[in-house]
Amino acid sequence: PREGRGGGGAATFDEPGDHRGEGRVCDGTDCGSATTVVTVRPRLAARIEAPATAHEGDHVTVDGTGSAGAPTAYAWDLDGDGQYDDAEGPTASVGVGQDGQHPVGLRVSDADGETALTTHAIEVANVLPVVGLPATASAVAGQPWSVGGSFTDPGSDVWTATVDTGEG
Repeated sequence: PREGRGGGGAATFDEPGDHRGEGRVCDGTDCGSATTVVTVRPRLAARIEAPATAHEGDHVTVDGTGSAGAPTAYAWDLDGDGQYDDAEGPTASVGVGQDGQHPVGLRVSDADGETALTTHAIEVANVLPVVGLPATASAVAGQPWSVGGSFTDPGSDVWTATVDTGEG
């Protein structure tokens, strides 16, 4: 008996799923054939589910479980520096500090070494500072008066403070 190898065949599959292929060899009198099933998985694609908006100081969860294909690794850029070194895994938590846009990025990889990237911008809204002053105070007419107070603000804003005593 003789053995040989043919040139093979090639195909590009547009849709994921199982696809049947057949190979045939004819010897002038008869033909032999064999079939194979090719399982085509979706292309690798990174997808981020995250809120579109948040407030200064919030911690939000970003979720990459909706990524397509068969990701085996997830790497996150949570500080917008372009480096995917801030967290690993399908989900991550990120604190958003300052109002404006806070970008996050996701890189997914599969067992074949393919990678896919995506980014998402969270619009961060300003939060008003919370001011703490005594509810009541007393003063002596004609004498200097002072008051202490405090404030909190989750953003890294530039702050100014004033006190209006109502005396003009």
